[in-house]
Amino acid sequence: MQGKPLPYGCSEAKNGVNFSIIAPDSTAAWLVIEVPDGQENAISLPGKKGSFLQVQLQPLSHRTGNTWHVQVAASFPMVGLRYAWRIDPEVTDDGEPDLTENTVLDPFGRCLTSGGEDSWNKRGEDFKFAPMSVVPDFRALHSFDWQGVTSPGYGLKDLIIYEAHVRSFTKHEDSGVQAPNAGTFLGFIEKIPHLVSLGINCVELLPIFEFDESQVPRVHPQTGEFLCQYWGYQTCAYHVPMQRFSAHAGKTMWASIVEFKTLVRELHRNGIEVVLDVVFNHTGEGAWGCSNWNCLAKIAESHFYLLSNGYHTNYTGCGNTVNANNPTCTEWIVECLRYWALEMHVPWPRFHMRP
Repeated sequence: MQGKPLPYGCSEAKNGVNFSIIAPDSTAAWLVIEVPDGQENAISLPGKKGSFLQVQLQPLSHRTGNTWHVQVAASFPMVGLRYAWRIDPEVTDDGEPDLTENTVLDPFGRCLTSGGEDSWNKRGEDFKFAPMSVVPDFRALHSFDWQGVTSPGYGLKDLIIYEAHVRSFTKHEDSGVQAPNAGTFLGFIEKIPHLVSLGINCVELLPIFEFDESQVPRVHPQTGEFLCQYWGYQTCAYHVPMQRFSAHAGKTMWASIVEFKTLVRELHRNGIEVVLDVVFNHTGEGAWGCSNWNCLAKIAESHFYLLSNGYHTNYTGCGNTVNANNPTCTEWIVECLRYWALEMHVPWPRFHMRP
């Protein structure tokens, strides 16, 4: 079906699921979506278990302006199915996309197949960070009960801010938080009485958008253990709460959304405002030579990143520089901030090195 250009990403439709991606200057788009084994015309993707269909979108019916869109109505349940995009892919002699190319993450996707807290910094073929987006359980997400709790509504001048890293705050045994909640959003909730006792009225959370902590190739010089990208400043997916900060992401891939909302609700209930440290001046794409996943660079590189002679500039010192003055990039940033404000009830961003 034709589908609609808005909202971006994966959204619930009357008779199926709508998929939409903004990709200026592109001439071809394919939606790659998981299907049950045995489905006609299904293919296998390198390094991925399961079966997939590749749906070619037609410019005359599936494109509005810079946006590709399609609605998929299936005879089988779509909740939990993996999906991705191919934008202007290399094609084989028979006109099909080259399967050896990485698929493209949905830059507006809400859920990923990136694993929960128990997979933190694990390496090897079984734990390679090469996620796909996931169709979430829309009913479960929309039915979250905020219990009438709203933001305390303090003015900026009245904030007494406590900065914290979600994992560090409760991961150590000294915090008194036990597994499986230690180092997670739910573990953070257990320490709210401590925060209240300090007299603070605002928590600023270090980056909690999905990032790949295992992308660092360096090892500890004494133990030989792999170091990790701990602090989260190399963001991979800007609409996804970090799944390794979820106690139950291994069970449902939208658990991090529910658990983060629960944390926000309980902080607000106790008179504590929430500020998010957000990173829009650079992304984690291509960091440390990572080549396991693609996103903005494969969709519309010059619109999302500042380039010089075809190469990424590095004014940030972090590997790339977001082209925040470009209208397409600006729309992506604003849409992300709108999502966290309206859906997650966190309208306070703190910009890390302003884009």
